[in-house]
Amino acid sequence: MKQNLFLILFLIFFGACDTSAPQREGFLAEPGPILFISDESGTSQLYSMQPDGSDVRQLTDDPDFPIGRAVWSPEGSKIVLEGPQEALHYGPALYVVNADGTGRYRLTRTVTPEHLANGERPVWSPDGRRIAFRRIMIPEALGILDIYVVDVGGANEQRVTDTPNILEYIGAWMPEGYLLGDIFDYSYRDSLGRAAENGRLVALDLDGTYQWTWGQKGEVVKGAILSPDGSKIAFNVRIQLETDFGNGVVARDVQEEVHVMDVDGANRRQLTHSEHKYLWPVAWSPDGTSLLVQAGTPPGQGSERILIVPLDGSGPVDITPCQGTFHFCYPTSWKRR
Repeated sequence: MKQNLFLILFLIFFGACDTSAPQREGFLAEPGPILFISDESGTSQLYSMQPDGSDVRQLTDDPDFPIGRAVWSPEGSKIVLEGPQEALHYGPALYVVNADGTGRYRLTRTVTPEHLANGERPVWSPDGRRIAFRRIMIPEALGILDIYVVDVGGANEQRVTDTPNILEYIGAWMPEGYLLGDIFDYSYRDSLGRAAENGRLVALDLDGTYQWTWGQKGEVVKGAILSPDGSKIAFNVRIQLETDFGNGVVARDVQEEVHVMDVDGANRRQLTHSEHKYLWPVAWSPDGTSLLVQAGTPPGQGSERILIVPLDGSGPVDITPCQGTFHFCYPTSWKRR
């Protein structure tokens, strides 16, 4: 009798206290389809495939509506994507569609002449009710972007940052409500006073304040994405390479690799050691055991590869479905089943 009572109290107590369950619902989920963009049909369109590269399906087929980045909603019923503007083209606009590509509606809209309907790099909130994105600002300097948040229906648009010298990128929405991303500071100068490459990871509150920043001197870190259980961060590191041929001749190049660390900065390690020049972490697998990685050249130049990179160090698996070298093909999101 006492044992049964103890069991009942145990289940009630832990059932009531597990407030983190909705935030961690995707952890250890079975991996579902992967979204990718390709121009094999003639224009940039949206496709899906299984994690082994099989069962390729074209989700959109509208030559007048080329697709950019596309991301599954947390429960997998919708996709937010970058599409063309209807009027002045100042970067892409954001749209929401059903999982099969139907039911498209426009998410971002023109508010004032300085706040046009452009938007890019969308990220879903954990509950699927809001979307964070960045917007090219007018008439600020070229390349300046600020972060916004909007309800999934398009209402309650909120400006998060107002930073004329900072370029921001958001890669995930953290369970605590912060936005995980990185920043590039145009005012940063090296020891000689020259504009210099820089990049730091940040956790950004919705009022625009930084909860924390992370970065090591001399490194350019960017592209942060959060693991499904919220314990790890994957990110891109740009390494400056120099080859001294003597007589004052120095060749300079870059190499970008994927690193992984705990959210507190501990246990950092380089995950990839690739023959590809550029590697960019796109998404974690729903079970948290591997990463979806874009490899090759920057998007749109025809040499991209789509890789699955396990965290156990067993090496990348190339699942690129596109044929030939004249079409681009790059991944954007990974759905849980």
